[in-house]
Amino acid sequence: MDHPLKIAFAGLRHGHILALFSQIENRKDLVFSGAWEQDQQARQAAVKLGVSCSYTSYEAILKDPAVDVVAIGDYYVRRGQLAIRALQAGKHVLADKPLCTSLEECSLIRKEAEARRLTVGMMLDLRSSQNMVTALEAVRSGRIGKVNNILFEGQHPMLYGSRPEWYFEKEKYGGLFNDIAIHGIDAARLFTGSELQTVIGARDWNFYAEQQPEFPDSGQLTVKMADGAGVMGDISYGVPDAQGYTHPDYWRFRVCGKLGYLTFTYSSDGVTACLDGQDKPCRLADVPVEKNWLDEYVEAVYTGNADYTVDMLASQEAALKIEKAAVHEAGINFGRGRN
Repeated sequence: MDHPLKIAFAGLRHGHILALFSQIENRKDLVFSGAWEQDQQARQAAVKLGVSCSYTSYEAILKDPAVDVVAIGDYYVRRGQLAIRALQAGKHVLADKPLCTSLEECSLIRKEAEARRLTVGMMLDLRSSQNMVTALEAVRSGRIGKVNNILFEGQHPMLYGSRPEWYFEKEKYGGLFNDIAIHGIDAARLFTGSELQTVIGARDWNFYAEQQPEFPDSGQLTVKMADGAGVMGDISYGVPDAQGYTHPDYWRFRVCGKLGYLTFTYSSDGVTACLDGQDKPCRLADVPVEKNWLDEYVEAVYTGNADYTVDMLASQEAALKIEKAAVHEAGINFGRGRN
């Protein structure tokens, strides 16, 4: 490490990006350089949390030679263009997910990153959760044989009234599959070592958000990976608000292979394995989490690991392909993946 990376924040419209600010406070390899937020309400909320909004414009960030990384947390539809401009200015990019809301933007981001040898990352924190790391090691070591089918549930609470208002505006949101299913399809790519081949079916509709009847709050998908594995997912806002993100089924996975299957949730007590030749399920020993998602991003910047950016953009592109193929029954297509 020659020097700590100086990171500036562009857009503070989501709690995820504020969580990133908290994470870098105690790191030696990242130094906060300042932030910019055009929305007064969002800016004031961030300042109360200790975020210094010292940049008066996005252009000021891009022109600051001291800035190495631009962290993007604006509302979803703005993120792609902010990322493209940052890359064109010679800055690495780290975004809350999703990174962008159209396949065209994703292609331009890939082009700029490759041409300028810059790193693009997303806050796909599910990758470095304890149970995901354990399950991935079990799959990669052959414990369940070749993966054949994956089921995942990304059930969320609606939290209407506390969730940002822009979520429910079609010109700002960018789609349910792009927002939530990106975690599930990213996991499917890791478990199979394969890419999305075909979107067999995807549908979103409105059921829970009575205050916003055109908002797609329920979604299901079925896709085929290039190696033949099938993936099914449900990403609905079906969790009671009172339970929030503490409910026991938050990010539930079942990964089935030739020799057995694994099942776990984000917060379950380990990964349960049902394996060929064993008459009872067993709990797999936890695999140490040696690097979290942010460690991996920083390492990719320092080493110039282009494969990392390719990996990130593959998950983003897959989510956008599902969004583009989806049947939207809520009344308005909240996605922008149709271009």
